[in-house]
Amino acid sequence: MNKYLKMKKIFLIGTIVWFLVSIATKGICQYNLVPNPSFELYDTCPDNVGQIYRAIGWSSPTQTSPDYHNVCTNGNPWNIGVPQNVHGYQFAKDGNGYAGIISYTVNGLGIAGGFREYVQIQLTDSLIAGKEYSLGFYVSPGDSCKYTTNSIGAYFSHTKIDTIQSPPNVPLPFLPQIQNPQNNNLNDRSIWKKVTGTFIASGGEKYIIIGNFNDTTNTILTYTSWDTIPLISIAVHYIDGIIVTPMDSLTSISPPIKYNNLQPLIYNYNNHISVSFDVGIKNCFIYNNIGQQIYHYSGESKYSLDIETKFF
Repeated sequence: MNKYLKMKKIFLIGTIVWFLVSIATKGICQYNLVPNPSFELYDTCPDNVGQIYRAIGWSSPTQTSPDYHNVCTNGNPWNIGVPQNVHGYQFAKDGNGYAGIISYTVNGLGIAGGFREYVQIQLTDSLIAGKEYSLGFYVSPGDSCKYTTNSIGAYFSHTKIDTIQSPPNVPLPFLPQIQNPQNNNLNDRSIWKKVTGTFIASGGEKYIIIGNFNDTTNTILTYTSWDTIPLISIAVHYIDGIIVTPMDSLTSISPPIKYNNLQPLIYNYNNHISVSFDVGIKNCFIYNNIGQQIYHYSGESKYSLDIETKFF
């Protein structure tokens, strides 16, 4: 789990001065390469289904229209809010928003053969050939739908996929670098389940696409009987908290950063982050990259915190 914290931009506040430790700065270490990873940022609050493009940076690579759910839409007649929306009831894993994709249809929507939706975004930097990368993202099934599936994966593309390349009932013709294993059950509607994996980049990959890349034969469906949508037998998955980071950035953070004689040393190990100062400080506040205060520590020059409980 320690591989996922390091992607946060961390602000540390000393006794008198404010100073910034940016552990996502190119030239020191790169951490989360996914911009807007939790769908928090939007140009306009969505007011209808099929508006993933309103989440800044996100788009659909096919002729489909993934949904963008956000608390700002609550009360909208199209019911695409958070936690309540047309496909179920779920709070966001991080913040106020998440994406919703149809991962398969058995019938309905006027399309046979398994309707699929995907979400796509450009990474902040291209991947480097031969370097190992880690991916993690969270999935929760729409609990108003008749089916669910474990067939969710992520593909890293060198180019942006054109929206006219694949009809909605044909999976994108790519082999995902990360595929959720069938024994990682994504069928629990009460939780967000983590999908993780690592891969070696071929070099130059610039986009990440998430969805069901399996064909009809290899898409294993589970009947839920949860459905509240008549005549449409579908599987929907909510997506949140996507993180891509190079594996070699998950050990220690160096060189140490010095500001006004305060020199924090930051290390990540065994699901913990350890922060040390060469002088005592009165208070330390840690903020995530969307400005939420997630930790406050006071009184000593060294402390550690658990990544799993404090950040995910």
